[in-house]
Amino acid sequence: MSFLKKENFFLTIIEKNLILNYYKSLQYAFNKKHTVYNAPESTSPVIENNHVASLIAFPQFLYPTFIDQNLIRAKKITQRKQESFGIIIDKKYKSTDDHLRAHFSKSSRTPIIKKMKRLESCFDIGYKMFFGEMTHEEYDFIMDCSHKMILKRFELLNETNFFLKKWDTYYKSILPLLRLKKASILVIYDGDTPIQISINFHFNKMFFAVIPAFDVDYSKFGLGNIAIYKQLDWCIKNDYDYLDMGNGDLEYKVRWCNHSYNLETHVLYRKKSVLPYLIASLEITKIRIKNILKTLHVDDHLKRLKLALNKNKRISKNTTQLNYTLKEIKKIPKDIDFPTINVNAPIFKNFKKPLYDYLFAHRENINDIVLLKINSSSFLVKGKNSLHELSINN
Repeated sequence: MSFLKKENFFLTIIEKNLILNYYKSLQYAFNKKHTVYNAPESTSPVIENNHVASLIAFPQFLYPTFIDQNLIRAKKITQRKQESFGIIIDKKYKSTDDHLRAHFSKSSRTPIIKKMKRLESCFDIGYKMFFGEMTHEEYDFIMDCSHKMILKRFELLNETNFFLKKWDTYYKSILPLLRLKKASILVIYDGDTPIQISINFHFNKMFFAVIPAFDVDYSKFGLGNIAIYKQLDWCIKNDYDYLDMGNGDLEYKVRWCNHSYNLETHVLYRKKSVLPYLIASLEITKIRIKNILKTLHVDDHLKRLKLALNKNKRISKNTTQLNYTLKEIKKIPKDIDFPTINVNAPIFKNFKKPLYDYLFAHRENINDIVLLKINSSSFLVKGKNSLHELSINN
């Protein structure tokens, strides 16, 4: 029988919309006057004699008060290399544009707006937030698209992903939570096709942007920034306090955040008990040793070693990075009859990223593009104001 019980604070919120019953109350760390959670009065003591609780992934944008503080000792240990990012939402703002003007310099906010407008000028873009209402048919379609996009992205990186490993669990749980308004899904469409999907979780007035998926063919357009723009706008209009972007120092998270924090582990045990003290001390020592190893970058070395060992173990054809060239030409040769092909034709299926990069660079709309086939790996791309030869080198 184990006397040590381990639980994940963050996963309990997003998967069950619950706060672990070790906590009496929670306030925002940046505003301790604002209580975001109070435990029901019926909550009973949770630490049994001789038992210890180790609660991981507690976000430091929250400040905890524990149940039975007279009986229980709580030790907080910051988890190293778990820097996380969020947005404190000022109630005086009426839109994302207000937030941008207040927190971003003109040179910082201009690229975000510019790329969003460029995306909308190049494609037939639409936005939809599913919150409370969603048919099972819509859900199946969106989740299937999301799974495929995440899978493709991490195959290209030759890495694994936590949410892919638990996809069946999340697939079963998200729709019921969404219908209870405890989860939401933001979708950016190109026509009827999702190109960016953000699966989010809600607790009171906190918005957790947890599972992002995007079509890597559109990567030039900065879909991560556009998704945060739309999520923040929704949060402002729905009177939310905080938008959490989670850990991982992705460029768009660092750009948008006005509050960064770390995760911490809480080790709880009964006072004046020898065995719980010894078990807790061992657990705290283990956590501190892991932190030391992270400080010495041992985890980074292990990751690089793993990537080196797996560099030739490609998961699928999606892991092949396209190598292509674009060469400007003055006019189409008249003595050659190049067949016209549709951009959605099977022959062009794996060559869309070069074309979309081209649209971004030359400010062309996809509907104005004429695609002419030279051979199986070379095409003429003719827009309203440009003409180039696209050659796929591999």
